[in-house]
Amino acid sequence: IDEEAEVYDLTVGGVAATGTITDNDDAPTVTIEDVIVDEDAGTATVLVTLSNPSDEDTVIEIVTTTGTAGEDDYEETIVTVT
Repeated sequence: IDEEAEVYDLTVGGVAATGTITDNDDAPTVTIEDVIVDEDAGTATVLVTLSNPSDEDTVIEIVTTTGTAGEDDYEETIVTVT
């Protein structure tokens, strides 16, 4: 799990020390699969996956824009996925 470094205190035989657990896990990468559109239902499904879990929120924004579709074919939308 990608997370912040963690600090702990340790006392052995009356000697105190501080240790750090350094995170060695990569931050996740986001993969967005092909969009599945059901024109009759007026929906689009976007499958979003992370490469590995994270202790931190991963936030992405999906924005639709005009490509080969005309503006009458869809409604421009901004969706935030957390």
